[in-house]
Amino acid sequence: MFRSCFYGVLRHSFASQVLNVLSRRGYTFTFTKRTFAAFSSSRKKLNTSSSFSIPIYTTTTVCADTASFETHNQTNPARMTSQDEVVHKERVDAWEMFVLGLEDVDGVSEEPADQFEVVNSTSLVVPFRELINLRGPTKFFWRGFQRFQEAMRYDHAGTVDMLASHINNRMAFCDESDLDTYRKICDLEELMEQLCAALDDKEDVSEAIKSSNILSSMYEAGQNVRKQLDEGVRMLAGCNEVSRTYVPAGYPIPVSSVSTRYEGPPENCSICFDMVGPRNGRAIACHHAFHWDCLEDLINSANDGSNKCPLCRDIICDRRARTPGPDEHHFNQRLALEAIHSVYYARLNLATLRSLYNCIFAEEPPWDWLNPDHSWEDWPRDELDYDDEDDDDEESDEDDQHDDEGNEDDDESSSTGSGAAFNDFDVEMKDVDEEL
Repeated sequence: MFRSCFYGVLRHSFASQVLNVLSRRGYTFTFTKRTFAAFSSSRKKLNTSSSFSIPIYTTTTVCADTASFETHNQTNPARMTSQDEVVHKERVDAWEMFVLGLEDVDGVSEEPADQFEVVNSTSLVVPFRELINLRGPTKFFWRGFQRFQEAMRYDHAGTVDMLASHINNRMAFCDESDLDTYRKICDLEELMEQLCAALDDKEDVSEAIKSSNILSSMYEAGQNVRKQLDEGVRMLAGCNEVSRTYVPAGYPIPVSSVSTRYEGPPENCSICFDMVGPRNGRAIACHHAFHWDCLEDLINSANDGSNKCPLCRDIICDRRARTPGPDEHHFNQRLALEAIHSVYYARLNLATLRSLYNCIFAEEPPWDWLNPDHSWEDWPRDELDYDDEDDDDEESDEDDQHDDEGNEDDDESSSTGSGAAFNDFDVEMKDVDEEL
């Protein structure tokens, strides 16, 4: 909560217009007895009705790090329209579903990165047909993740896709570690292409892969991708700051019971920054002075620091009784867009690594192939797709089997009188032996 107070000399003819414009921009105004006293004294000093000096106490709530993405703060009730309230409620509901999905994943001792191994789509929004057959925590995770991601992509009115201008730019929001991982994966792709182009023999390609560090580099890059996925998901869940609110309960605390009349020289009230003196000031035990109204509002609010001096944090009195109120949700959209962008490009990197695995082993990787508890040495290194030896052995076994079947047919043909081709071949071989 940021507070400000300003003075201005306004022409009487358009003073109301200025206040109306400020009201539409989300400012709220508090007029007290001091305001009207200053208003009256200024008119007497100026001795005219054409202009006057008016102190205005303004308050507004601003969310951090959203200025470049949201021109309005949708969490400020003074600025929220009916459409903004609908969008805000959708975000709250989607965030709660997303957090519950994360809790289910943690409950089965899995990481968020594990949930991306079961989905092959590389689009930002995964088609429903790929999610319909998911079960258990993974299904609830994806439902919450997709819904909250969609809710945070759009502006406070729910009409403009704030991620559209960044989704095709890998460099947007990207840190150096993510770029290094992407470069390593690109190098692995290029190396595989060079090996396949330079070596015609599949066995040579297989030996080159075994003797190189391709598999270990793939595993290392996969661990970095998993880290990027985990951090992106946690960041997305943390873009909502929940603040607890309280409602005052019981009887209000009288100002006279916690303060005495101020007898010192004029000084600034640390709450409203207006001048306070013996006529309208109250002093507390730490000798700091405030206006009666300011001190009354302070000690009777339900905030955590309502019973402490704003200057020295000395205890003024026991805090007023209070009851829990509704939670306030403050969404940081820039942080959400950064998280969505990070997860999206991590998914693209993961898809590239899966493609390399499929190219080498001629099969899809298992869902836990990048699990930190395993190693790249657990991959089927002796069963590379480029190894012909097993195929040759299988072909020789099949030839032997066919030969055995042929011998059986020969025996049967000699006993039944069939198989003339084989008999002619035998006759020709006999004639050759006689001539020799």
